[in-house]
Amino acid sequence: MKVLPSEKTQKGWNNKKETIDPRPSISLTEKQLPELKSWILDKKYSVTVILEMKGIRTEDYGPNKGLISGDFKIHSIGLTPPDPDNDND
Repeated sequence: MKVLPSEKTQKGWNNKKETIDPRPSISLTEKQLPELKSWILDKKYSVTVILEMKGIRTEDYGPNKGLISGDFKIHSIGLTPPDPDNDND
């Protein structure tokens, strides 16, 4: 599994340096993922997601210019059982 970088510094609209978190994010409700009711803020959890790709494009502008981006619909999501061979779970 690829670990995504959590922060990077870039020039903002006013040429001042700003720190951003470039990782994609999602928002879920307890109806979509009931387990989140008992989760602890800032703790990492492993989930399995089934996605359907709905769009693909090459970015024309900004810091991602030239990179391919995808749009997805989440079809199903659930807690991934802990891996007994991985101490990070």
